[in-house]
This record gives sequence, C-alpha cells and structure tokens, in this order.
Amino acid sequence: MGWNSNEDLICILEEGTMAAYSINGLLKYSRPVSREVREHRVLDCKFFHTMEGSGGFAVMTNCYQFFVVADTCRPRDEIRVKKVADLPSMTVRPNCWNVLTPQCNILVSVEEKLYILDQYEAIPQSVLTSKKDPSVYWAEIAVSVDGKAVALVDKGGYLWGGTSDFKTCETEMDLQSTAKVLAMEWGAKDFFVLVMEKLIFVKGFGKHWCKYPGKLGCCLQPEVDGLRLVSNTTSEFIHRVTSQSLAVLRIGSMEPGALLNDAFKEYEGDESHKADEYIRFIKDKLPDAILQCIKAAGEEFEPALQQSLLRSARFGKGFLGPEISSEVVNEFVEMCHHLRVLNSVRMEKIGVPITLRQYYRLSTGVLTDRSVLL
Repeated sequence: MGWNSNEDLICILEEGTMAAYSINGLLKYSRPVSREVREHRVLDCKFFHTMEGSGGFAVMTNCYQFFVVADTCRPRDEIRVKKVADLPSMTVRPNCWNVLTPQCNILVSVEEKLYILDQYEAIPQSVLTSKKDPSVYWAEIAVSVDGKAVALVDKGGYLWGGTSDFKTCETEMDLQSTAKVLAMEWGAKDFFVLVMEKLIFVKGFGKHWCKYPGKLGCCLQPEVDGLRLVSNTTSEFIHRVTSQSLAVLRIGSMEPGALLNDAFKEYEGDESHKADEYIRFIKDKLPDAILQCIKAAGEEFEPALQQSLLRSARFGKGFLGPEISSEVVNEFVEMCHHLRVLNSVRMEKIGVPITLRQYYRLSTGVLTDRSVLL
C-alpha cells in the first residue's frame, strides 16, 4: 500500500491488480497492473516519490521481472506501465532492490552482484569500497528521494553510502552487528536511518552517527527534509538541524542573529546596558540578524521558542527605524502567518505535524483541502 500526491491510497494485490481508494475509503477504480504481472503474480512491491511531487510504484513478479508505474495520479485508463530489462539470470531471487528516481530504473542486488535495470539492458555496477574482498552480499538498499544517493548494507553489518552512480563513496562503516536490518530509508539527501530489532541507527555523511533504542512495530517514511519514524504509539520526525537554527541557537555562536537574540534576553532581564552593547556590535548587520531570527523561528516546533525568536526579531526592527526594508517587514509578517497555520494543523485535533518546508511544498490550498477532508 502507498499514497499518491492526490491523497489516494493505492493497493497492489498479489494477483496483479491495483486498486485506488479515496481518503474516505471509497473505491475510485480497480484495474490490472498489466497482463504479464497478472499472469506471473506479484512477489514484491515498492512505492516511491520524486522531488517534483509525483509518485508511483514498482513490482517484482514471481519470475523476477520488474514493472514500473511512474505516475499513479493519472486517470485509470491513462496509467502507463513500463517493463525494465530482465536480469542476466532469471533463476535466482534478488537479495534486495529499490527504485532509482527520477528515471524510474531498478537497482537490484542478486547474490554478490549489483545491477541497474533500465528499459533496455541490465548494467553491472561496481561499488567502490575499502573492503579487501570486493564481493559483497548486499542485504538492503535505500535510495534518496532525489535519486542522487544510495545506501547499502550487507549481512555482516558493513554499511556503504554514496552517489547513485557508485563513483563516489561518501561514508562507509562496520556496524559490528549481524542483526537483520528491518528497514532502511534516507532522510532528505544527507543521512539515512536503519531500523533493527533493538536499535535505531542514524548515519550521516562522513564520520557522524548516532543510535537510539529500538521500538517495536515501527516503520520509516521519507520526507523532503527528513524522515518520519512511526511506531504503534508515536510519530517522530528525524531531520538535520538547519543552518538558521545553528546560527541563532548554537552555544557560543557569534552570528548576528545569535547576538540579537542575546540582546533581547538581556533587555528582558533588565540589563539594558548589555543589550545596547550587543546592538552596537551588530549595528551594520542588523537586517541580517533579524532575518536569521525570523527564519530560525520557522524551523522550530515549540510555540514558546517561536515566539521568543520572533520577539527578538521585532526588538531588532525597532532599531532600524524608517530605514527598515520591505524584505524584513514582509518576511516577518509572512512568517507569523505561516506559523499560525502550522501550529493550528499540528494540534492533536487535526494531527498534521508538517514542517515549514513541507508546508511550502504543499501550498496553502492543498493543506486546506486536506484539512477539510480530515
């Protein structure tokens, strides 16, 4: 099962039929994926989305052939099914596979070999690794939403991450664990998450990594700016801290936005002479400081912190006087409007915990339509 950008639930049945349901559970249509898929039946299915907002699915049949539907938002009779090239050997079941967007090719591992299947041929791939034995039995594949990065993990816990053409290795690591990887997905395009039975492992490019205790029955959902981790009881969002938040809120930061935020705190604490010193220090960069505080407020989920950063921005606006630019004024007003909307839909009564970037991508009209449907 998977969702398309029209908020329809697409179900792929083992018999080779696809069915589309509205968000209210009403059947919109049902049709065979293709004659070949219906004849050989579905063994596995994966849904995917692109950065442009479209999405589709790919199926692997019982005879290890792959078929791709690139856009499930089209009307029933306009849906097109693409068959990619066959594997060199059709007798061995693939270890793992995934869809490479936006070309909608298939990246598949068979025993110790890796292939990209396009519409015409199966292209062997060589992974650049530091392992002495170049033959690796890959057990799981994850592809970033933009299709430019790939993560691979083998049965022994060796982890590789790099570009989707396999010419550049961005990170590799030995997890020192043979535990089965239950799920692996990219968050945005610069980190990925592995879910094991007792461990959730987050790995970024370079040497950065962290781990958390595992959760029962959790699944991963990639987003344009992070990754959603959904369990039986919680929904959590994993993302990289933005540069705006780091500039303003990092301890010891000397960025203009951080100093403006400190100045407002000193002013509230009756230390106006210290606030004046901060303002004098950043006087020439005051517009940049205000914009940093505004943008940092948009990245936060806690209303109290949002309000604190916006008050800091408003405090800085008072020192610009008539010289204040329309960019600063418009940015402040628009951010206040956006945060009112986001804080409203994030409430439990509505339950749409989206980020500012996701909101920009959806647009106000789409979010309104979704809220009405809910």
